[in-house]
Amino acid sequence: MESGGGKHFILVHGLAHGAWCWYKVVARLRAAGHRATALDMAASGVHPARLHEVASFEDYSRPLLDAVAAAPDGDRLVLVGHSLGGLSVALAMERFPGKVAAAVFLAASMPRVGSHMGVTIEEFKRAIKPDFFMDSTTTVLNTEQGPQTALLLGPNLLASKLYDQCPAEDLELGKLLIRPGFQFMDDPTMKDETLLTHANFGSVKRVFVIAKADTSNTEEMQRQTVDLSPGTDVEEIAGADHMAMLSKPTEVCEVLVRIADRRRSQTLRTLRQREAMEVGGGGKHFVLVHGLCLGAWSWYKVATALESAGHRVTALDLAASGAHPARLHEVRSFEDYSRPLLDAVAAAPDGDRLVLVGHSHGGASLALAMERFPRKVAAAVFVDAALPWVGKHIGVGTEAFMKKAASKGLLMDCQMVPITGTGIGTGSEDAGGQQGTAIVMGPKFLQKCYKESPAEDVTLAKQLVRPGNQFMDDPVMKDEALLTAANYGSIKKVFVVAKAAHGSSTSTEEVQRWIEATNPGTEVQEIAGADHAVMNSKPRELCDVLVGVARRYD
Repeated sequence: MESGGGKHFILVHGLAHGAWCWYKVVARLRAAGHRATALDMAASGVHPARLHEVASFEDYSRPLLDAVAAAPDGDRLVLVGHSLGGLSVALAMERFPGKVAAAVFLAASMPRVGSHMGVTIEEFKRAIKPDFFMDSTTTVLNTEQGPQTALLLGPNLLASKLYDQCPAEDLELGKLLIRPGFQFMDDPTMKDETLLTHANFGSVKRVFVIAKADTSNTEEMQRQTVDLSPGTDVEEIAGADHMAMLSKPTEVCEVLVRIADRRRSQTLRTLRQREAMEVGGGGKHFVLVHGLCLGAWSWYKVATALESAGHRVTALDLAASGAHPARLHEVRSFEDYSRPLLDAVAAAPDGDRLVLVGHSHGGASLALAMERFPRKVAAAVFVDAALPWVGKHIGVGTEAFMKKAASKGLLMDCQMVPITGTGIGTGSEDAGGQQGTAIVMGPKFLQKCYKESPAEDVTLAKQLVRPGNQFMDDPVMKDEALLTAANYGSIKKVFVVAKAAHGSSTSTEEVQRWIEATNPGTEVQEIAGADHAVMNSKPRELCDVLVGVARRYD
C-alpha cells in the first residue's frame, strides 16, 4: 500500500456471472488497504433487472458507466474486466479516459481502435469447435430492439472449461448463481467501428493478464489478442483457469496491486499538476455524519451544494441507520454503530485531510474518529451536536440532554422501546433478553426539530427515520480516559449554533461560555433562522460555514 492511501479497483464480471465471483479478490484487496468495488452489470448477479428489459449493451454496462461517472476526478480508477466484462471496461475507457489510471483485461475480450467491439467475440467463435458450449442452452427473448438470443451456461461446460482448476465449492457457487446473458452481437454499440478512439480509449494504459491454464480462452488465443493491440503490457498467472479470480485469487490480487503501483508515479504527478492549477489547492473532502435515527439522506441539500462548489463529499449511513442494511438489535456496541465512519476515515489517504461534520448525536461518533485518526482530520464541525471534552466520557453531552428532556417533556411523542435479541419492542422475555433501549422519534417531535424547514423535508424525515440506540451504557461511551489531549484535543473544532428565527432556547452567548469552559479554543459559528435540522432549514448557510472552515484549517 502506498503512503498516499490505497487504490480504487472496479471489478467487472464476465457473461452470465455477477459481482459475487470477485468475492475472494475483493476481500484480499481490502485487507491490503485498497478500495474494491465489484459491480453487477444489468440483469446479472443480484441486479434487479430482468434480461428481456436490458435492450442494449449500453443498458447492460450502465452500472459500470454510472460508477465511473460518479467517481471524483482525483480518485483515478483501476478498471478490471473479466471475459466479456472487458468490453464494458472498454466502453468506460472511451467515455471517461481522464478517470481511469489503468485498465486490466483478465483473460478478457480486449477490443482495439479501428475495429468494432464485437470483433473479439467473432474471433473467439471462429477459434472454438462447434460443440464448445456443450450442455449450454439458448433462448430467444423479445426486447425493445427486437429478438435477442440469451445464453445459459451449462453445468458441464462450467465444470470442464471454466472452473476446472477451482475448488469444488466455487463450482457449486457458479452453478447456483449464473444467470442467462446476452452477448449483444447485433447491438449498434458493438458494431460501431469508429466508437473506440486513440484520444480516449487508446490513451488509457492497458494490461492483459493471461490465465495460462484457461481451457476455454486458451493461452494461444489470449496471446493473439495481445498481439493485435501493440503497447499492451502483459502479466501471466500460472495454473489459473478461466475463472482466475477463484482459482488463483491471491495471485490475481498481487498482479492488480503491482499494476496499480506501476501507475503510481504518473498518477501522483498528474494530481499534483492539477492541484497546482486550481485556486487554493482544489476541493476539500467533507465527511458528513447524521444524527440519531436519521441517515445520510439528511445531508442531501448540503452534499449537493458542496459538490456543486467542486468539493468531495462522503455522506455516511451509520450502522442500522438510513439505508444501512443492519437491524438495530444486530448493532451491539457504539463501536459497531460508528464503524462506517471509522472505516471511511481509516481508508482515506494520509494526504487527503478530512473535514468531519457531525450533526446532533453524530458528534459522539465524530469524537471517536478524531481520537483514533487525529492526523487524518483537518477540522471537525459539530452542527448543533454533542460535543464531548477531554476528561469526560463521550456520552456526557447526550446524558445531560436526556436528563433535561425527561424533566421538561422535550421528547414529546417519542417512545423509548426495549431492544432484544430478536428486535425492538417485544419485551425482555425474547431470546437474548434486553440489550438496550431504542428511541423512536414521534411525528410531533420531528415537527419541532424541523420547525424552520420546508414541509417536504419534514415529510421526508417522517418517512425515513429509523429507531436509534444512544448506547448510553456502552463501555466506549462511559470511558472518561478515552478522549486525550494529544489526539482528540489536538484537532481544531468548530461548533455551529442553530439560532431559530423565532428565538432560541439557548442563547449563543450561553453556548460560547459553555464551550469555553469545556472545550477551550473551539470556534463558534451562528446560523440565524436555523432549526435543529440545520442542513435542511439553512443548507446554503451551512455550506458556506463548512467551506470557510475548510479553508482556514486545511
